[in-house]
Amino acid sequence: MRHVTGSVAHRVSTVVRSHPLLGVGPDNFVAVYGSAREAVPGSVAVTAETSTHSWVLKTATYAGALGLAAFLLLVATILLRAWRDAGLEGHESSAVAGVLAVALLVQGVVSVSDVSTEWLFWLAVGLVAAGPVAAGGVVRAVGVAGC
Repeated sequence: MRHVTGSVAHRVSTVVRSHPLLGVGPDNFVAVYGSAREAVPGSVAVTAETSTHSWVLKTATYAGALGLAAFLLLVATILLRAWRDAGLEGHESSAVAGVLAVALLVQGVVSVSDVSTEWLFWLAVGLVAAGPVAAGGVVRAVGVAGC
């Protein structure tokens, strides 16, 4: 597995160097992957990679340096807000969402992102951004009993 991931990381770096500022666009990694592939003696390529196996590499490939910088700024802002709000009464949902965001980011550094779980990060971002409104106002508006 280490060789495969290192090989993908090398190809991702080739793609990022050829499209440094804006990347190749969403879901275009597979389209440019072949041009970044080199023949490795003694290896057989059965299929082309469709994933970068990391949100950092995925963002750098899809959105380039500008997109990666913007995403990292968003992550820093959300995590700082969750940390700041963690001790405030009524902001418990912000702290929990911050922990969820950290867990998903750490897991996503070395794993293939999946559509079935990728939305959880954005839910966490929304909960942190909404603050105490997400914990009380939205739940009450939906009409959940006991809130």
